Amino acid sequence: MSEEHIDFLTFQKTDLVKLKLEIKRATYDQILSCLANGDEYGLKEIMDGFNNDEKVVVWGLFNSEQRRTMREFLKI
Repeated sequence: MSEEHIDFLTFQKTDLVKLKLEIKRATYDQILSCLANGDEYGLKEIMDGFNNDEKVVVWGLFNSEQRRTMREFLKI
């Protein structure tokens, strides 16, 4: 059974996406390494492994400065 929540940007019901704690930890560590080493391609490869809903969860793991750097690396 999946939980539903309201996406307040589109006001549509969506399934609540959850990632396992191990995946969050590994992804967080890998992305921090990419940011520290200026590895744009590594970051893109990691993020390409997630669908859009999962990317929202991953994005929330980082502070605003880290997200700014991620946006610069991903050119978004």
